[in-house]
Amino acid sequence: MAGTLKMWLTTVCLLAVISPVFAESWTWKDSKGVEHSRAELDEILRAHRRWVDNDGKEGTRAILAGADLTRANLSGSVLNNADLSKATLDHADLSKAQLKGAILKNADLTRANLSEADLEDADLSGAQLSGGDEDSPGADLWSAHLDNARLQKSNLTHAYLGQTDLMGTYFDSDTDVSFINLDQALFQPRGDLDPEIFRTASNLAALKYVDDPKPIIDLRNALRDSGIEQPARQLTEAYLRHDPNVPPQTPEAAKTTHHHHPEESDPENALRLYTGAEYWIHVAGYWAGETLQWMREAAFDWTCGWGADPGRPLIIIAIMALLCTPIYWLGTHVQRCKWGLFLVVSGKRRRTGLSRQHVFHIRVRHTWRTPKLREPDAMPGPGDWMLHLWKTRSQWMRVELRALWTAMLFSLMSVFNIGFQGFNGGEWIRMLQPREFDLRARGWMRTVSGVQSLLGVGLLALSILSYFGHPFD
Repeated sequence: MAGTLKMWLTTVCLLAVISPVFAESWTWKDSKGVEHSRAELDEILRAHRRWVDNDGKEGTRAILAGADLTRANLSGSVLNNADLSKATLDHADLSKAQLKGAILKNADLTRANLSEADLEDADLSGAQLSGGDEDSPGADLWSAHLDNARLQKSNLTHAYLGQTDLMGTYFDSDTDVSFINLDQALFQPRGDLDPEIFRTASNLAALKYVDDPKPIIDLRNALRDSGIEQPARQLTEAYLRHDPNVPPQTPEAAKTTHHHHPEESDPENALRLYTGAEYWIHVAGYWAGETLQWMREAAFDWTCGWGADPGRPLIIIAIMALLCTPIYWLGTHVQRCKWGLFLVVSGKRRRTGLSRQHVFHIRVRHTWRTPKLREPDAMPGPGDWMLHLWKTRSQWMRVELRALWTAMLFSLMSVFNIGFQGFNGGEWIRMLQPREFDLRARGWMRTVSGVQSLLGVGLLALSILSYFGHPFD
């Protein structure tokens, strides 16, 4: 144990000594192929930061066009308006870097880490941000700012744009966004979008927008006109998931907003609107809108994704039937006459020919009996008790399984009990049975069955309408 601990401590110490040496040995090349050290790059970055902070009056703008910066660590660097055109930044770490207005035309950003980078107004025309496949993904642009960025002829294959700001971003028909991940991206690009380039994009249902849904609606209509159905359904889901309610501002919050963003608020008007009873009326209206939005989500988003997932209601129906089965099964064990499950069997009178119904209360009962012996006066031995217990257990299992099957059958019949336009699933289930009978409930079990029937017919209607049409467009 002591030897192993000593070996680990030696390894850690060696890594601590060797790591700075490797960091210092990293080199890069300029556009002419001349090799430079990391210290020279740091000096260029410091000079560029002075140039940015002083509006170009001091320092020197970074001109790294055509430079080979493979695996460079530029995390948090200030590169606003820097010239990085045709630069090689493969596997480079540009997380949280400031690249506002940077020129990245035809730059190689393959598998670069651009998470939380600020690329506002950056020129990414012809840039390579692609990856080979899912195992070798493209550039990581998580939470990056690409507002007003230009992405003409860029390659973003397999790139990850989760929570990326795409306000005013420009795509053209030559932009390759195959298998791009747009999870929770803020999607309000400018210009006409080619539907073909978004055919294989993932997480379109998670797209968001601020105040203009037109790009999402236009892209959905273009995809549908091109026969690309499933992405169009996902865009409908993204559009209808938007919550238009804006929480009310208190006078103090309005003053703070005016202090930081004078163009976005009017403190006097806010004080006039949000003081006293008017403020609380606005709060009540906001929460009423939130409640309505929650009800819409529960009814249509959770059930079928606003029509994007027609098969989900059928899965919910199956789960609901399974969950209600133990409820009905437990009801068969309660020895009450006023409520429970009842078996209704039709019969015929011989003389009159009129049908009549026989109703039997389905109740599970278990009785304990002593072993039956061949000789009346003999005492039961261990073998007699073991045989008796085995028979009793087998009988108990048969009774419980039969009760469980009856409860499951009644649960399925309850789900499809209400039909429409000639479709009645409950009647079909009855017709599949070898005998003519019906299962009915009384008391609270009837109430549960009724709720299950209403939910079942609603979910089935959602599934059919979503599969064959577009009820939410």
